[in-house]
Amino acid sequence: MLEASVPALQAQDEGATHADGALLLNAFRIAHPGNAELQAVLLTPARPTEHDSVPLSTSGFLYVPATYTLLDYLLARPAELIEGRRVLELGAGLGLCASVLQQWHPPAARLLATDGDCRVIPLLGGNLCANAGLDGAGHQVLRWGADRVRSSGLAAAWDVVVAADAVFHAHRPDERRDTGRAPSHATTTMISDLLETAAALLDTGGHLVLSVEPRDHLGDGLLTASLFAVAAASGLRCVEARPRRLDGQLRPEWQTDVYVFQPGVHVACPRALTT
Repeated sequence: MLEASVPALQAQDEGATHADGALLLNAFRIAHPGNAELQAVLLTPARPTEHDSVPLSTSGFLYVPATYTLLDYLLARPAELIEGRRVLELGAGLGLCASVLQQWHPPAARLLATDGDCRVIPLLGGNLCANAGLDGAGHQVLRWGADRVRSSGLAAAWDVVVAADAVFHAHRPDERRDTGRAPSHATTTMISDLLETAAALLDTGGHLVLSVEPRDHLGDGLLTASLFAVAAASGLRCVEARPRRLDGQLRPEWQTDVYVFQPGVHVACPRALTT
């Protein structure tokens, strides 16, 4: 049982059973006092293939505490962030977050799950379809950057943009640090690309909600500073920062923070974000 730091959400992974030689079937039960019980059943690769230069497990094929933290935050504020809203997820992976959100009633006006990894898109679409609500979520490939947003045909018409575990390194993937090894290109996300993409998608008055797990030796101090600096350059201001921790899931020492940004002039976030 995974219990979030705020009791709005309880999520239980029912475990994995083999669907075939290459896929696992995972069942998730999301108990929420405001909307009965939400469930999601998702297929996930059992292991990376020999031909993958980047293991699938490093590219959106894992469930991490940040996903549950993001859901916990959103489900605690449905009137503001879900009901009747146009919601877009960046880096949706296998679609756990979107699969749960699409079952919420009253539903979002529109829900679109995106990911930049073409390998994950077939499973993302299948999982969303298997867990569809009345209308269901859409899905598409979306790589990050303002130019790519424009070429995708998506307009700046989204009320809420969300992402879980999309940022956790504060440096470029080709830079080596004290560890003597470079972090993977697949697992290191450029903060500037993420925030530039969100800024290009958000409508006036919209919200960007990031659930962040800093987990390299640089610590979250540098990551937070980088996040705020790039946000300011992208025309986003931080309006809320909440430290969270999901003890017992994966590595208990991983901190999971929630940051909320809106288009506008940059202002400093509350000091409550520090631990």
